[in-house]
Amino acid sequence: MLDATATSMGMSLQHAVTVTQFATMMSFVRAGVGLAIVPTGALAGFPSRWLTVLKLTKPRLSHHLGIIRLRDRELTPVASGFYDLLQQKWREVD
Repeated sequence: MLDATATSMGMSLQHAVTVTQFATMMSFVRAGVGLAIVPTGALAGFPSRWLTVLKLTKPRLSHHLGIIRLRDRELTPVASGFYDLLQQKWREVD
């Protein structure tokens, strides 16, 4: 998504390192390897004293999310409550 957005703006991102684990990425940032583009909520739990956070505002990026569940199985009460909460929150965002 980020590469496609950058391309649409006439830019090209130069990836020096690509990782699959968030903690690894943050340790590379901490070590000075480079920077990272992450969702705002992903920063919780990381010390702000060594981070500088800049909010990307243009273009606005978004993800399309969905819920996956087994077709022939009832949700547990907790999962059902979570499902209802997600639907409510998504309606508020739309």
